[in-house]
Amino acid sequence: MPVITRRSRKRKRVKGQGRLALWATVLFLSLLAFVVGSLLGRYFMAVLLAGARDRDLPSLVTPAPEGTGGDAGPATEPPSTAQPPATEPPAAQPAPATSQPPAAPPATESVTVSLPAATWYAVQLGVFSQLSNAESLRARLDTSGTAAVVLPGPPFKIRAAYSGDEDWTRGISAALSRQGYENFVARLLLNPGPVRLTGPAPAVRALEAAWEAAWLALQGQDGFWLDYHRGRLTADAGRTRLAQAAEALGALETQTRSALEALQDVASPPPALLDAARRLEQLAGHLRAGQASLEAAVAAGLPRPAAAERQGYQAFMTGVELYIALPEVLR
Repeated sequence: MPVITRRSRKRKRVKGQGRLALWATVLFLSLLAFVVGSLLGRYFMAVLLAGARDRDLPSLVTPAPEGTGGDAGPATEPPSTAQPPATEPPAAQPAPATSQPPAAPPATESVTVSLPAATWYAVQLGVFSQLSNAESLRARLDTSGTAAVVLPGPPFKIRAAYSGDEDWTRGISAALSRQGYENFVARLLLNPGPVRLTGPAPAVRALEAAWEAAWLALQGQDGFWLDYHRGRLTADAGRTRLAQAAEALGALETQTRSALEALQDVASPPPALLDAARRLEQLAGHLRAGQASLEAAVAAGLPRPAAAERQGYQAFMTGVELYIALPEVLR
């Protein structure tokens, strides 16, 4: 039987204590690993669930349907109904611009306006360097029953009794001389010669037609005013003459509008044509005022000339001066 000495007993006791310390260390490390693993697992699970929600993925946990009987489990949060943040649709890309060829300019055309030359007459009562003096004389004539117009200046000419009938104009001149107004009969040349119009075809054709209509309208109103002042116009004849004058005036207005519209469609309209079209537009406006005065006279039974009729006749005379200046505008 072996003899157990004190030294051997001490060695066994130390060896047993070493094993116990080893197992305690292993147990401690195992618990530490378990705790750390649990914490890391929860962290990564939270990260995964948050990523799934951000990507609008279906939930990994499906809640139990309600009303199916059995013991109620723990309350669970209902699934989120929040909509993902709205995003703007991508902006529509503009279609690539296609280069359009420039519009072709209208064709150029040349026409010659050739109307029969005519000599008209007017009583000229003075030439003034100051407009106020001319207007003062015009006002005195108007008070005495004579319609007169002041021409643009300086010098400012004052004229009355425009007509294509020389005898009638000279008769007015003699009557004014007896009233103490110095005057003479001036000769007015209308349509002195052919005038050539060159420019965009639509505008040129419309201007030609407007010019011809203006001449017809002037002649019609001249004859009307002449018979009116002589007292030879009956109501029935007046209505017939009015209808004829209105037709020519309507053609003038229509063709003048067409010419202006055609010129406005051109990038750089010829200045002379544009000026002529605007003067024809002014001419039409003055003849329209004269026409309205004549219509009022016919409706009233053709009374003796009064202030309203003098204003209409002044508009007619202004129209005559605009017509006379047309050839100079286009030369």
